[in-house]
Amino acid sequence: MNLGDKFDIKLIENQVRDYYQNPEIKNIINNFLNDGNNFSKIIGYVDGPPTMNGEPHIGHLRGRIIKDLWYRKNSLEKKRIIFRAGWDAQGLPVELQAEKALGLTGNKFENLKKVGIEKIVETCKKIILENNKKWLETDNLLGMSFDYKNAYWTYTDSFIEREWVYIKKAYDKNILKEWFRVVAYCPSCQTSLSNSEINQSYEQVEDPSFFYKVKLEDDDVFLIVWTTMPFTLVTDELVGVNPDARYVLINVKNKDKYEKWIISENRLNNLMLELKIQDYKIVHTLFGKDLEGKYYIHPLVRDIPGLNDLASQKLIHFVVAEDFVDITTGSGIVHLSPANGEQDFEIATRRNIPIFVPIDDKVTFTEKAGKFKDFFVRDADEIIINEMYKVNSVVKLSKINHKYPTCWRSHHKIVWLARREFFYMIDKLENKSLDAANNVNYFYDQPKNRFIEIIKEKVPWCISR
Repeated sequence: MNLGDKFDIKLIENQVRDYYQNPEIKNIINNFLNDGNNFSKIIGYVDGPPTMNGEPHIGHLRGRIIKDLWYRKNSLEKKRIIFRAGWDAQGLPVELQAEKALGLTGNKFENLKKVGIEKIVETCKKIILENNKKWLETDNLLGMSFDYKNAYWTYTDSFIEREWVYIKKAYDKNILKEWFRVVAYCPSCQTSLSNSEINQSYEQVEDPSFFYKVKLEDDDVFLIVWTTMPFTLVTDELVGVNPDARYVLINVKNKDKYEKWIISENRLNNLMLELKIQDYKIVHTLFGKDLEGKYYIHPLVRDIPGLNDLASQKLIHFVVAEDFVDITTGSGIVHLSPANGEQDFEIATRRNIPIFVPIDDKVTFTEKAGKFKDFFVRDADEIIINEMYKVNSVVKLSKINHKYPTCWRSHHKIVWLARREFFYMIDKLENKSLDAANNVNYFYDQPKNRFIEIIKEKVPWCISR
């Protein structure tokens, strides 16, 4: 190799590449690798395949170079490495690119009916094959050592059939379960996310801080309720208090007239300051459990047919005393929307309360939501607040900055939504998965600790996403 007097990194790169692309050199390397006498140990390597939804970029290079260095080092140490390349052609990233190429927006199921699954699959394959050419070109420039002749693709029948074998095994062992429950859902991608995915992507966001009042059905008393998601008033079914916390009934001057309010004793002083109310008097105190079962009147119930139907049957809109209710924020009284909250859903399910979900895959309200039909739920915040002003139910509206989970792909705010999905019930594995994870040889503590903590939680793993 003649480098000359001047340091030229590009010249070095080209000469090294030309050397290793020489057929004679390739034959020497292949003969060495294929001679079993040269190796004392065989190691099977499974490449975590890059997704073929786009061309390679600088962010991909470090990982691929580290893999190649590992392969070369172990080969020199007389270990026979099965180093097959892998290409991921499945899943949401490729699907989103296909939709973009076809100009599709809106509901995925409607799009499927409109253009047909064959057209979408054809477009996906075209995208992955075009991008794969770029990946092969880049790998060639990098001098990667992968076995490309025996590369695996995730869209092949053999690969998919093997996946179904394991899915069936999980089903037979009651590890796989179809379940109706609240999941984290991305309105943009129109898919659920796993717990580990949402834990990766919290962002600082601004939301409404909305205090409103609901009147008890059998008394001229209002519960002061707080939420940061006004759109969930459409799916409101219960109001929660803390059973062992003290609450106060106060006589308060609100907009030139006196009303009786109930709020947490713990929040009384701070809330009155926040609401700029000085004229109030404590009538008496009570415990949260004393409010259990009391019915209240939802201010907008007549505008929401599905909700009104359940309320008329006395199936919803009453107070529940639950330990999780935080008395240190808001008013110490929270509204519960089982369709849009994990704890809310669990409470309603435990109490055999029906779950009202007037929300479709696009996260827009359906006709059961009445006048809010066809609104994207987040866009309905302002509309619902305006309706609450009309019925004189707003106590205070302001803004709150807080961390909230977003989709790591689209950066869209997650919506918690009750849906029917498929889950791996990790708890059914007992400690087998944890023992297996602990037996893995990790190079760094950070990924090891994160992975093991996910398994320790034994949270049902949503796989239909």
